[in-house]
Amino acid sequence: MHKYIGTIIEIKLQSPRVKSFKIKLDSDFSYTPGQFVEVSIDGFNDSNGNIIKRAYSIASSPLDIGYIQLCIARAENGHFSVKMHSLEEGTQLNVEGPFGLFHLAEPVPPGTVFICGGTGISPIMSMLRTLFDEHDPDEFWFFFGFRNPEEFIFKDEILGWKEKFKNLHIVLSINAPVEGWTGDVGYISDVLPKYIKDGKGMHIYFCGPPPMVDATIKRLEELGFEDSNIYREKW
Repeated sequence: MHKYIGTIIEIKLQSPRVKSFKIKLDSDFSYTPGQFVEVSIDGFNDSNGNIIKRAYSIASSPLDIGYIQLCIARAENGHFSVKMHSLEEGTQLNVEGPFGLFHLAEPVPPGTVFICGGTGISPIMSMLRTLFDEHDPDEFWFFFGFRNPEEFIFKDEILGWKEKFKNLHIVLSINAPVEGWTGDVGYISDVLPKYIKDGKGMHIYFCGPPPMVDATIKRLEELGFEDSNIYREKW
């Protein structure tokens, strides 16, 4: 683990409540897809004067030299996330890391499944971007669940993958029906059996909020996935 000074070099609105931040660090930074960093801001402390730190998974690929990308949802009662959403390009941050044992184990076998919900897409994006930067993907599955079409984070990039990589099976699902939506409807744990009938021997990486992770674990057991092939992260 190391400490860095980061400078925000790009901010993008990914959805009405999610922004992505590209952060340039003051020295070389090495990490494995799936890991996270802790972020703090000088002078931004709690009521006891203690500096506030928050952990965020890295969404960029380690092959993207010179910066890391974080994807942060603004929670109305989230003291730090509200502050992050108020920042401008050029702001400096304190970054510590990398941390975490949830990471991509290579080589990645054909048929590997990647699942995420909401901003749990960040570590999965890091994994997939790394795979796609190095070579055309083998036959992988990518399931992404979000509340509604407005919450489709990294939409243009993901739809670009759908056009470019013919061996990549992308399944997009929203929580409830919305007029004009042509993807799946329902929680990922319920959509999964529609596409994966037998998970024996398959590897899977997934990340999301605790209820989504717990429901998915139960479904994976029913589908025959072996525990040794399941890699998970709750946020």
